[in-house]
Amino acid sequence: MSMDLIIENANLYNIDAIYNIIEHEAQKNLLLIRSKDEIATEIRTFKLAKIEDKPAGCASLYIWNRQLAEIRSLAVSEDFRKMGIGKKLVDALVEDAMVLGLKQVFALTYQVEFFKKLGFYRVEFDMIPDKKIWNYCTRCPLLPKCAEKAMLKDLY
Repeated sequence: MSMDLIIENANLYNIDAIYNIIEHEAQKNLLLIRSKDEIATEIRTFKLAKIEDKPAGCASLYIWNRQLAEIRSLAVSEDFRKMGIGKKLVDALVEDAMVLGLKQVFALTYQVEFFKKLGFYRVEFDMIPDKKIWNYCTRCPLLPKCAEKAMLKDLY
């Protein structure tokens, strides 16, 4: 049985679905929790993956400056893992970044091998905008012992 995967720009009707996908991973300290209001504010940055109209995954492309954007809140529901959905979400965001004229995208992740397969490479945290650290990382319960790695992809 083949299942049709659709990746679309998220809209405000998708907030609960996106929240639930992210929250499931945040409970395991794999993602930073996002409030529904935060998701609403940044809804234009989100893509939603659906299989047979069921939310299967999500990801966001957050622009930091004219050169650089971040892939964040990348998560796939457990029922839909190992189907290439994460890769397709990242590919869709990278394509958006290229269309927008960005030079690089980065991700902070525990999934180093996943991002390496998609053309990302490890960089030091000093490549990441300071605002990222102060606005988001300070809310993370794991900040003192952060094990995430910074991964970067050149787009040009």
